Amino acid sequence: MKASLRFFLTALCIAAITGCADRPAPEATPSEEVAQASAPAGPAVPYRVEGACPFECCMYGEWTATRPLTAYAEAGDTTGVAFTIEPGATFSADTGYVAVIQTGLVVTSRPVEVYRSFESSRSVGAGDTLYLLDYVGEGVYNAWLADSVYQIEAAMPGDPAYRTLRDPEQTWWAHAVLADGRAGWLWRDENEDGAISGYDGCG
Repeated sequence: MKASLRFFLTALCIAAITGCADRPAPEATPSEEVAQASAPAGPAVPYRVEGACPFECCMYGEWTATRPLTAYAEAGDTTGVAFTIEPGATFSADTGYVAVIQTGLVVTSRPVEVYRSFESSRSVGAGDTLYLLDYVGEGVYNAWLADSVYQIEAAMPGDPAYRTLRDPEQTWWAHAVLADGRAGWLWRDENEDGAISGYDGCG
């Protein structure tokens, strides 16, 4: 009896294994891991984009504090406070940078052109992977491809040339110089929501 039961269970296991082997493998789903495995290496992060002002109409120049602002001694370091900019004070934001903490990831859905300028471009085939860096404005991003930076439109209305697998993560620092010569760095991520006026050329 025990032998018969053992034989039945063995046959059942063999049938189950054979049946599974005959089934088609599940269709692969695009993922970050698959895209990255087949793509050239991306840039090392954090990736620093000097002089970047990360939205349409963004500009450096004369800014005014509308509430107290903390200026730090070193860019990227919130442990050392240099001074506080009081509400109503006008100061010079002479430069800044965007640090890309994590690159975005897009895969081309069809052959496209990517640009260094209007005079310089290259073709990218369908299924290629690009790493998104910082946002330039009007739907345009800087993107890393084969050790070079190009500009791409990550979302074109009615023509999704790129499939976005991951959005980039970035932080923005601006260099502030007061009228008395004191200088420090503003971590723009902590003083949005109307804390400063003058950096938006569109209003």
